[in-house]
Amino acid sequence: MIDVDKLNYLSLHPIDKIVAEGTISIVNSGATSFPQGSLIVSETISNTYGRKAFARASWSIDSGVSYQSLESQVTYSFLYNTVAPAPVTSTPLRGLKAAISIGVSDTLITFRTANGFHGTVTDNGTTISYTPTSQTFIINYAIFERE
Repeated sequence: MIDVDKLNYLSLHPIDKIVAEGTISIVNSGATSFPQGSLIVSETISNTYGRKAFARASWSIDSGVSYQSLESQVTYSFLYNTVAPAPVTSTPLRGLKAAISIGVSDTLITFRTANGFHGTVTDNGTTISYTPTSQTFIINYAIFERE
């Protein structure tokens, strides 16, 4: 059973009802072709409720040690090292480490993860290199009636 309080679920109406809940794990390699880009990985499951609905969720990228709210975007800083032409420079930049979104139709529930996490970027004037960091997203979700 999902702890609704951890999902930031707030209902001011007594008839709101959770119709489905669960946990899904999605691996996102973060392999992008641009250092300030994010890889989007989607996974879709059946909506057994059979009607459009609202979704609430919490998610983790650290094996469930800490959780973020559905609307959270986790950012980080990385170094962009320019090694050619001289002089060598090192510029700190901000990137998107992780975020999620959820969409619910009458037949499907779609989970999207965004991963832009990587180490230091090196630009030698011809190629840009960096190593993406794979992340496993653990998403706890609850689907509740719209009406």
